[in-house]
Amino acid sequence: LQIPKIAVVGDQSSGKSSLIESIFGISLPRGEDIVTRTPIQVEHRYSDGEAYAELSFRSSPDSEELIKKRIADLSTIDDEVREATRRVAGSGKGVVDSPIYLRVYTNKLPDLTVLDLPGITRNAVEGQPEDIEEIINTMIESHIAGETTVVLAIVQANVDFSTAAAIKLAKKFDPNRDRTMVSPSCC
Repeated sequence: LQIPKIAVVGDQSSGKSSLIESIFGISLPRGEDIVTRTPIQVEHRYSDGEAYAELSFRSSPDSEELIKKRIADLSTIDDEVREATRRVAGSGKGVVDSPIYLRVYTNKLPDLTVLDLPGITRNAVEGQPEDIEEIINTMIESHIAGETTVVLAIVQANVDFSTAAAIKLAKKFDPNRDRTMVSPSCC
C-alpha cells in the first residue's frame, strides 16, 4: 500500500513553507530570496509519547553518507533544517534535488506526509545558474509525476489562477485535476 503524499508547489515566497508550518505546528526556515533549496519531506507520525523529531539528509548530493539527527526540542527545527540545507546545497543560492527528511512525532495529527519544494523562480539572481527556472521546474516535475502524489498548488491571490505556473505544472501530470488542489495565498 503506497500512502499518498502532498507536494506543495508554488512561486518562490508564495507561502508554501508557512502553510506547512501551520499544518504541523512547527517552524521551518523562511526569509527573503530562495530559502527552500532542496525538497523537504515533512512527515507526521502519531505518537502518544513525548514530542520529538528526526532529521535525515545526505551529507552532499553525491554522497551515500546519511546523516541522522534526533531533535528533542521542536522549537529548534528551523535552525536544524537551515543547517541541513547549508550542508546539502551549500551556502549559496543554488538548489539541489537531494531531499531532507523531517519526521515529527506528536499526538496532534494523524500520519501525514507533505513535500515542500523549492519555489518556482523565473529569473536567476547572483549565485544561481542562468537556467534556474528549468532546474526547479524539472525538480518539481520529478516529484509530482507519481500517481499517488497530490499536488497542492499555492497561488498568490493577486495572480490569475489560469496562468499560474504551479497550476500549469500540475496540469502537465494531472490534466483532469483528479489529484490537484489549489489554494490562494494572501501573502
